Amino acid sequence: RGSSKRRGGGASSSSSGGAPPPPDMVHMAGQRVRKSFGDEWHEGTVSWDEPFFTVVFDDGDTEDFKPADLKSLTEGVFTGARIKVFCGARLGWVEGEVAERYRKLHGTIWEAEGQPEPSTAVDSWCVWFGKEWSVVDLRASRESANESVVTPGNWIPN
Repeated sequence: RGSSKRRGGGASSSSSGGAPPPPDMVHMAGQRVRKSFGDEWHEGTVSWDEPFFTVVFDDGDTEDFKPADLKSLTEGVFTGARIKVFCGARLGWVEGEVAERYRKLHGTIWEAEGQPEPSTAVDSWCVWFGKEWSVVDLRASRESANESVVTPGNWIPN
């Protein structure tokens, strides 16, 4: 993987007296996280660099995350993540790759037939399923432990 793009000119909040991280995420600074790049996993350490969290990977590359994106990363959802989504009894588990976070321009959020609760935009991502795109709600509460949990709309890391 190549070096990640880094925004220039930002001093860390600890040295610049900037705003602290969001209260519900202050615990993330100093945490270790993992992210896959293709078939290779990389680990890194999280720091707060207002207005972003920055992950410094062990190989020296860095990547900035908005708070919502860092939360998703810790839940296993990020651009390039390979997942399986349970699409209901007729289609079963379908493999896909997370492409990008949902924006209104992407259109309707997909819902599986028989899905227990409605999808929301907050945790939705565009997912490429090999032949077509679909917007899928990938909130952490829908992550299944394994393929034996067959609730429509649930997902697992692949």
